Amino acid sequence: MLSQATAQRIEQQNNPRKRLNGRLSAIAASIAARAISSPILADAGTVIAGAVRLRAARNSAMDTVPVLELYLGKRHAN
Repeated sequence: MLSQATAQRIEQQNNPRKRLNGRLSAIAASIAARAISSPILADAGTVIAGAVRLRAARNSAMDTVPVLELYLGKRHAN
């Protein structure tokens, strides 16, 4: 697990969580108080889990977030 810049992460275009209905500010407040306990999962720089946490971290002006980079898919096969 690495601590990486929030700007380096790209959200998936087909992310199903488009409507947050005010939850983003609550999550941002929780992150500010307690930090992020679960890493953001990414594949080749694209967030595959934790997009809401990433947005909340950006809204909280966090520079880095914990990221677990997974190498999924054929492009990484040897």
